[in-house]
Amino acid sequence: MSGTLFFLAVIASVIALFGLAMAADRRSAPAGAGRLGGVVYALSLAVFCTSWTFYGSVGRAATGGIGFLAVYLGPVLLFLFGRPVLDRVIRTAKAHHSTSIADLISARHGNSRALARLVTVIAVIGILPYISLQLKAIGVSFDILLHYPDLAGLAGRQPPPVWRDPAVHTALILTVFCILFGTRHIDATEQHRGLVTVVALESVIKLLAFLAVGGFVVWGMFNGLGDLLSRIAGTPAAGLLDVAPSLGSLDWWAVVLASAAAVICLPRQFQVLVVENTSRSHLRTAGWLFPLYLVAINLFVLPIAMAGILVLGDRQVPADTFVLTLPIAGQQPWLALAAFIGGLSAATAMVLIEVTALSTMVSNDLVMPLILRRLMAAERDPVRVIKLVRRVSIVAVLMLAYAYVRIIGESRTLVSIGLVSFVAAAQFAPALFAGLYLRRPSRQGAIWGLAAGFAVWGYTLLVPSFAESGWLGREFLATGFFGTSLLAPRALFGLHGLNEISHALFWSLAANAGCYLIGMAAGGTESTAGRAARASGPVTIPAASLQGLVERFIGEERGRRAFADYAATLATPPPPEAGPDHPFVGLAEKLLAGTVGNASARIMVAGAFGGEGIDPAHIRSMLKDASDAIESSRAILADALDHLGQGVTVVDADLRLVAWNNRFVELARLPGDLVAHGAPLEAIVRHNAYHGGYGPGEAETLIATRLAWLRKGLPFHDEREQPDGSVLEVIGKPLPNGGYVTTYTDVTRRHRAEQKLRHANDELESRVEARTSELSKEVRVRALTETALRRSRERLKGITDSLFEGVLMVTAEGVIAFANPSAKQLLGFAEERGDIEGHPLDELMRMRGKDGERAFADSPLGRSLADGSPFHDNDAEFVTAAGAAVAVAYACIPLANEEGRRSVIVSFRDITLLKAAQRDALQASRLASVGQLAAGIAHEINTPVQYIGDNLNFIRGAMVKLISVARAGQDLAATAPSSEAASRFEAEIAAAKLPFLLTEAPVAVQESLDGVAQIAKIVLSMKEFSHPGTTEKVAADINRALESTLTVSHNVWKQVATVETAFAPDLPHLLCFPSELNQVFLNLIVNAAQAIEASGKPLPGRITITTSRQDGAVEVSVTDTGTGIPPAIRNRIFDPFFTTKEVGKGTGQGLAICRDVVVVKHGGSLNVESEDGQGARFIMRIPLAD
Repeated sequence: MSGTLFFLAVIASVIALFGLAMAADRRSAPAGAGRLGGVVYALSLAVFCTSWTFYGSVGRAATGGIGFLAVYLGPVLLFLFGRPVLDRVIRTAKAHHSTSIADLISARHGNSRALARLVTVIAVIGILPYISLQLKAIGVSFDILLHYPDLAGLAGRQPPPVWRDPAVHTALILTVFCILFGTRHIDATEQHRGLVTVVALESVIKLLAFLAVGGFVVWGMFNGLGDLLSRIAGTPAAGLLDVAPSLGSLDWWAVVLASAAAVICLPRQFQVLVVENTSRSHLRTAGWLFPLYLVAINLFVLPIAMAGILVLGDRQVPADTFVLTLPIAGQQPWLALAAFIGGLSAATAMVLIEVTALSTMVSNDLVMPLILRRLMAAERDPVRVIKLVRRVSIVAVLMLAYAYVRIIGESRTLVSIGLVSFVAAAQFAPALFAGLYLRRPSRQGAIWGLAAGFAVWGYTLLVPSFAESGWLGREFLATGFFGTSLLAPRALFGLHGLNEISHALFWSLAANAGCYLIGMAAGGTESTAGRAARASGPVTIPAASLQGLVERFIGEERGRRAFADYAATLATPPPPEAGPDHPFVGLAEKLLAGTVGNASARIMVAGAFGGEGIDPAHIRSMLKDASDAIESSRAILADALDHLGQGVTVVDADLRLVAWNNRFVELARLPGDLVAHGAPLEAIVRHNAYHGGYGPGEAETLIATRLAWLRKGLPFHDEREQPDGSVLEVIGKPLPNGGYVTTYTDVTRRHRAEQKLRHANDELESRVEARTSELSKEVRVRALTETALRRSRERLKGITDSLFEGVLMVTAEGVIAFANPSAKQLLGFAEERGDIEGHPLDELMRMRGKDGERAFADSPLGRSLADGSPFHDNDAEFVTAAGAAVAVAYACIPLANEEGRRSVIVSFRDITLLKAAQRDALQASRLASVGQLAAGIAHEINTPVQYIGDNLNFIRGAMVKLISVARAGQDLAATAPSSEAASRFEAEIAAAKLPFLLTEAPVAVQESLDGVAQIAKIVLSMKEFSHPGTTEKVAADINRALESTLTVSHNVWKQVATVETAFAPDLPHLLCFPSELNQVFLNLIVNAAQAIEASGKPLPGRITITTSRQDGAVEVSVTDTGTGIPPAIRNRIFDPFFTTKEVGKGTGQGLAICRDVVVVKHGGSLNVESEDGQGARFIMRIPLAD
């Protein structure tokens, strides 16, 4: 590979990282905000995977096999099962405004400056080897690529001079990067957007590079994993896959413990886990993504180690370099360059975050306490001084790390260097967890424990590394400082059988924890009351002086805004004079802690209260009591809220966020920058409205409506469907002094269950059909064992028992194998006779055909069984054993099992009522046809009747005239002289019986005219009654309609009853369907006549029909003197198909139709009044139109 190309690639990658960091640093939102915030956060935690992981894990696997996984098992277990511990660390650190692990441990132990200094010194000394590891890895990999493709003598190469050493060049470049992006803000609690973005990107780069190398090794250099494993079989490398030695080793579990502690206690891990955390909800994403990342980046470690042993084992190539040298051996220069960039990303990401965290600790806990008083008294800008201190700290840390690389040389591997720092970081664990979980952690115990653990770590790990490098005599490793084997640094007090890491971890943590307990027991705690008793009087200063102090260090604009926002969240305005319990005191401490550290912040605020005659220690104590009380209350509230299954928010009277829990953030799916103490609720409402949280509608209208409701202080309760389909139940209750407490409950499951319940009835039929089809298929395709048959019959019985249709299964021998309850009932099989199964079908029923009754074998059922074809008949007749004929519709399907045994399934239903209804419908159809025919005939008859009537009228007129002429002639003949003509005229008159004709002919003509009039009336009534119905209501004369109906039905009632009518003469026309009301009147009149005829009383009876106007309605009553209606059936007479008549004489549809016409179509009422044996009165009311 060309050296120029190599340098250009490295420079391009560095420039790209610089550009990305600058672009991210200019963003207004933190790096972890937005939808990918949790992903960025989890990837930044992957800074845990340094060059140790990229190069050193392969080196450790090449010698220790599966044991390398111990380093990653600890973090994986902690993030999967110890997330509450991590959450508590984050919450506590945020509550104390801690900028580093030194700040947090100090804050939980009384803000001890001495403790913060000790933690910082341990961190700097303990982590220097780890930083030097990264510089060494970069230098070695750089040197390998410069000599591409020569790998000879790689193990024996001497380091170049300092001015040519790539490690020092890298250190200088990283120094510039850290200064540019690690000290842009002096508030260390502010997120370093540029750094975090770069670290997340570098985590992706190193993962992709490592996977690319692993893929090439397995599938490029070998024919897959199977080929690789087959080639190492029988070689020493085969033992690398043996899991038992590692799992059974105390050394392995010691590394698991150290790595679990390191993932919290390493300064860089604390920086990304706590300080760079923008939302506690991101921890949930990291809980699964970070372990997944660790698994992914270790997938190819063992294959690469085994391949390196096979390919490069005889070339004396260090195993730490296999990731880089295998692509070179495989003549893949671009892959080698990608591997180098991956290793460079792993190393630089660690150094950037680690050095930034250490510089903050050195500045806040070592330097600032020394210059604090002069800095407060001086007129110089403290911000510039603090930035200068941190930048000098960055340079010093990186140069010391490089010096360590030069000192130890090649005496230690990458993994061993990293584990030295792991054990150092583990020393923070006892003090950290004591501060988190003890109610009264001991400051003295923490100092004693850390000092003892650090001393043991230095004696058992750090100092021996110098002896191995030749800076001390190697005899030190065997005898220690005093020449006795009991003090041998790797077998302290005679403890053998452990490797150097587990040995140092055991003794250092034992000394640490033991001295903590001793210090806690020996140290005394003075009560708050005791300190208060020494108070010489009230200590107050103007509250504005606290704000002025803070503004000097964090900027005037930011300080003024912070104090104003905090004051807005208070229920009452803060007093102008500030005492130790003033709310501004805690705020000032937190704001200053981000710049100078917790301990220095406490001193600065105490100094603001300083004055003559006042004990500064007493002031600091009072401040600590007030601050601790506030933080304790907030911590208790936060713990209580976070243990709730519901989301909870509390807002003040100005609708600003005061308290919330993690569940609220999860349910509301809010970005981290929206949820903060004092954040306006309007911003959250606006976010929800514009992201569909309130459903459809114009966003600004939704916002205005909700804010107006909240400002009124009214309670609310609603359910909101979120854009992802989940449903939240939100209940808000106003607080007495203003504000709200609101709960958010995920009711998605309940909501979906209710939806499913609502749809269950609609789906029931399809489910039954699907299940029935499934059962039928099972019967056809598989043999039924006894158990399967029983279960199938139980399922089938449950289905068939619920059917109205009868179901029979009949064997080829004509024996009933199954019958459901409906079949038994339809066939008249009494339950007391036992089971119907086993009886021959011919004993219970036969089929009746045109040629008589048929047995099973001769019936269609038998033929269907014989020829294997289904059959159905919609009009058949079964004859039961009792001789009763049942009209049925049936279908039969032949079945055959695998053994060849055949049977037939018969399903049938009683269609007696259906056939009766069909007959009645047919009769009604015929009557309708007759009615239409009668209407046509009436129309045809009407014409001749009309001219007959006209002719009769003419004849009547002519008769009058003829009679007059005849009488005149008769008179003339009587007076005329006797003549032959007169005699003949008299004879004709006598023969024709003229007097009789003159008397009776007019009467006969009149009677003919009356008959024609009656015919015309009947024809008119027939036409009106049979007039076809209309689709819309029309105005009709109810009195005339009743008269027409009486005329049409005259033949029905004339023999059994007389009809009396009492029609209201002023009855208004009714808007109705006339033809349908005519049918109602006819049904009621016919029923009345039939009731009178069936009563057995002397005939004729009486039918009384009245009409009237009652309360805005037309009332029609039909009263008869028939049998009456018994009370037992009075409520059922309007039910469809209910009848008391014999079969064939009534369908039970008449009154049901009447009620449907009156109630449903006309909105009226139809009621009955009756006494048994005394007749009945039907009352119909139809409302008049407005």
